[in-house]
Amino acid sequence: MSISRNTKTVKLLLKLFDKENNALSVVDLVSILSQEMNKTTVYRILQRLEEAGIDPVLFGLTDDDKPEFLPIPQEDVRRALFFRTFWIVLHIVTCFAIIAGNGRTLGIW
Repeated sequence: MSISRNTKTVKLLLKLFDKENNALSVVDLVSILSQEMNKTTVYRILQRLEEAGIDPVLFGLTDDDKPEFLPIPQEDVRRALFFRTFWIVLHIVTCFAIIAGNGRTLGIW
């Protein structure tokens, strides 16, 4: 699928994606292209690219491919997921303890 209106600004944005080796945030895009277009135009072009199936994101698209840009090291991701899982399990156990204590106080069991 291709973009319906391949304007000068669309070409400029796509050229920037081809030239850059690093991931660019929308804030980066707006600041780089501030002389050529405004923020609204950048967002509209990104939306049109997404609707056309053109995804300029540098991350992996499937579980099998490797992303070109890793914002966080995998070890930090694993550590964060471990702590988050621990925190959720702790809250669930605490809720069950509160329910059991209130059930005993009210004479339900």
